[in-house]
Amino acid sequence: MNRLFLLACVVLSASACTSLKRTAYQQKIAATPIIQSPLIADLEADPTQKVSATYLSFKGSEEGARNAALYAAMETNGCDVIINPVFELVIGKKHMDATVKGVCGKYTAFRKPTLEDVTLLQELELAMPMFDPTIKVVKKTGLFN
Repeated sequence: MNRLFLLACVVLSASACTSLKRTAYQQKIAATPIIQSPLIADLEADPTQKVSATYLSFKGSEEGARNAALYAAMETNGCDVIINPVFELVIGKKHMDATVKGVCGKYTAFRKPTLEDVTLLQELELAMPMFDPTIKVVKKTGLFN
């Protein structure tokens, strides 16, 4: 009986094995660099049009919750960018609420940069070097476990 059981196990395990083979096409990429042309766009914003959105997260990081709140605000209000976003994080034991408030901005009039645009950008860079702004959290309460 024991041998019969062992034989049945071997037969079942051998018949359950399947193999999967996938292929993909490959194409070589040229070694030359890709040349990109920069674009300039106008940013239209109405300072009186304040937007906000809240995202409720049950797992993940604070940065992920902030990004999801930004995405929700842009999708809901049809914005390309949220100008001067202010975040409020409420962190509980099993959830996190991220709220963002800001001004809705939309990019318009995409064009190639002119000499005037380049000169203005160079003057701005000299007057105020560009930097990577950090996100400031207005309110942070509780612990997220």
